[in-house]
Amino acid sequence: MRTVWLMAAAYVVLQLSIVNRYGIFRDELYYLACAEHLAWGYVDHPPFVALVAKLSRTLFGESLLAIRFLSALAGGATLVLTGRLALLFGGDRWAAALAALAVAIAPVFLYIFHILSMNAWDVLFWTATVFVVARIVVEERETLWITAGGLIGLGLENKTSMAFLALGLGTGVLLTRERRWLRSPYLWIGAAIAAAIATPNIIWQITHSWPTIEFIRNADALKNARLTPLQFAGSQLLEMHPLNALLLFAGLWFFFTADGGRLRLFGWAYVTIFLIIFVQHGKTYYLSPSYPLMFAAGSVTIMRVLAHRARVLRPVTLGALLLAGAIVAPGAFPVLSIDSYMAYSRALGLRPPDAERNATAELPQHFADMFGWDEMVGIVASVYHSLTPDEQRRAGIFALNYGEAGAIDFLGPKHGLAVKAISPHNSYYLWGPRDVSGEILIVIGGKREDHLKSYESVEHAATIECGLCMPFENHRPVYVLRRPKRSMREIWATSKMYI
Repeated sequence: MRTVWLMAAAYVVLQLSIVNRYGIFRDELYYLACAEHLAWGYVDHPPFVALVAKLSRTLFGESLLAIRFLSALAGGATLVLTGRLALLFGGDRWAAALAALAVAIAPVFLYIFHILSMNAWDVLFWTATVFVVARIVVEERETLWITAGGLIGLGLENKTSMAFLALGLGTGVLLTRERRWLRSPYLWIGAAIAAAIATPNIIWQITHSWPTIEFIRNADALKNARLTPLQFAGSQLLEMHPLNALLLFAGLWFFFTADGGRLRLFGWAYVTIFLIIFVQHGKTYYLSPSYPLMFAAGSVTIMRVLAHRARVLRPVTLGALLLAGAIVAPGAFPVLSIDSYMAYSRALGLRPPDAERNATAELPQHFADMFGWDEMVGIVASVYHSLTPDEQRRAGIFALNYGEAGAIDFLGPKHGLAVKAISPHNSYYLWGPRDVSGEILIVIGGKREDHLKSYESVEHAATIECGLCMPFENHRPVYVLRRPKRSMREIWATSKMYI
C-alpha cells in the first residue's frame, strides 16, 4: 500500500498546487454564504458542506487554497480507501495501485476534488461505506454495521443521493445470501443510527415545507438537461475516462461470476444505483461515487487476467493508464493556462455535454463559472459608490442568482462594499430581505419593463462584461431602482426561485 499512499499524497499536492490557476467557482461562493447561515438544512443541500466551508474559512482563511484544502484531502483519502478495497476483494499491491490510479485519473474526480463541494465528500462517504460493508462480508465483522450506519447518516447530511447507495446495498443484501445479515441486531442498530443522524435535516425540511422537493421538481422541469441513453452512456465514458470503462466492466464481471462469490451484493448494488439514476434522468455525475467500488473490483479481474502473462504488462498497464489520464486531465481541472487550454480543447475537440439548459461559453460550464465574479462585483461596487451618501445608507443589492449574491458577499469587502446581497434564489430566499427597505435597489440583471412593475424609476447604471464567464452572466445590465410602488415584503413574497 506504500505506492497507493504516495499516489494519494501526490494527488493532493497536484490539486493544491493549481488552486489559483482560475478563480472561485459559482457554487463555492454559495456554500461560503451558507456557512454564514448555519442551519440543519438548505433549499438545495443538507448541512454538511456548509459546516465544511465554515471550518475551512475559520481554520485556514479565505484563500482558494484554504477553501479547497479539505476537498483535496478527501480525494487523497478516497484513493487510499479504493486501494484497500482492492486488497479486500483479493487483489495484490499492484491491483490496489491500479484501482487507486483509476480513481486519480478519472476526469470527474479531478474536478470534484478540486473545489469546495458536497460532491467531494459524497464520493468519500460512499467509498468508506462500501469499504466497511466489504469488511463485514469478508471478515464476518457484524459489529461494523454500526459504523456503516454512521457513515450513511453522515452521507445523508451531506447529500441526499447517499440514499441511492443505501437502496443499492439493501437490494444487494436481499438478492444474495447476505440476507442472513438481516438477522443481525447490529444491522438494525446501524440503520437506526443512520436515521437518527439524518433526522435533523428531515425535521428542517418539514418545518420549511419541504423546499428541497420543490427545488428538485423545478430543476428537473426547467434546468437539468435530459440526455438520451446514448448521451448518458457517452457522458459516463468521458467522466470516468474511456480506459476506466474497461475496469468498470471488469468489475461487473468480477461480481457476477464465481470470482465475486459472496461479494455479489455489490454488483446488484451498482446495477440498482445505475437504474435509479438513469430512470430518474439524474445528472450523469450522480453515478460517479460508485466508480471506486467498480474500479477496485475491476482491478482484481485485470490482475488475474495478467497473472500468467509477461510481468512487464503490469507496469505497462499502469503507465498507459497514467498517460491516458494526463491527456484528458486539462479538460477536467485547471492544469493549463486559459490560452493553453483553448488551444488544447480545439485540438482534441474535448467538450462534455451540457448538464444544464443554459447556453454555454467558449469554456465548458465547470470552467466558465470560475470567471467574471471579481469584474461583476467591481462594477456593482462602482454603481453603489456613485450614489450619494444618503442613498448608499438606504440602498440594497438584489442579485437574481446565488452565484452573483455569493460573489457580492464574499468579494464585496475587497471592493469597499459593506452591504450583503439579497436574492430570491434557493436558500438566499429563506434568509429574506434582511434589513433592506427597498427604497433604493441596485439590481443585477433582469428586464427594465419587469422592474417598472415595482418601481417608478429604473436607471440602467452599468453593464457587466466578463468574456470568459457563462453567457447569461455576460453583458448583464445593472439597474438602480428608486421610488418603489410596492413594499419590500410584497416584492419578496412573489420572488421565490427554487431551481
